Amino acid sequence: MDNELSQQQQSPRLWTMDFVLITAASFFLFFGFQILLPTLPVYMLDLGGNNTAVGLIISIFTVFSLFTRPLVGALMNRSKKGWLVAGLILCFLIISSYNWTVSVAMLLLARCIHGVGWGIVTVTSSTIASDIIPANRRGEGIGYFGLASTLAMALAPAIGLALLDGKWQMPGVIVVAAVSTALSLLCVWGVQKQRKQSDSSLGSGDQVQAKTSFRSQLFEPKALFPSLLGLLIGIV
Repeated sequence: MDNELSQQQQSPRLWTMDFVLITAASFFLFFGFQILLPTLPVYMLDLGGNNTAVGLIISIFTVFSLFTRPLVGALMNRSKKGWLVAGLILCFLIISSYNWTVSVAMLLLARCIHGVGWGIVTVTSSTIASDIIPANRRGEGIGYFGLASTLAMALAPAIGLALLDGKWQMPGVIVVAAVSTALSLLCVWGVQKQRKQSDSSLGSGDQVQAKTSFRSQLFEPKALFPSLLGLLIGIV
């Protein structure tokens, strides 16, 4: 009994202020993204786009995000928070600019840039969260962190469509998305502590990996199987 109590007292806290902030940042980030998901296609049609253009605003965003993620993953080790802040600022500016897109071409260009920003913030936010979460509570912590994006996905589309049908219409949706992204940025700004490892604390295997080429850092064979599972889940 005493041993169990001692272990509980020595166990690192999960719900630190940093973890609360990065989880809240994830909620606001995904809320700003999900509120645009059902409304931008309608906006594209209002600008004169056809069904092909509607498909492009989703696919072109995903393609640019896809190619951004491995590059950022290989480059962000020195300043994860800096990359996240930069990505959030980029997302905020692009979301705000949607109100001034007056043509199909402008909206598609904005989506390309937004995809780059999204690739940056999704990689860096999840990495920072895994750094903050204690190693012996990582499964629990990642579960709570992922719940934030799921909750945003449950709420934002319905709110976006309600705004679209209401008084404020698409400009109101864009303002809410921009404000939500700005709130995510404020939460990230308050994150203070991140787990850091010096070179001396790394194992020999980690030291070898740290010295590998940039090309080798882009591709990790061990990640192929979980990536394939993620692809199949995404298709479903």
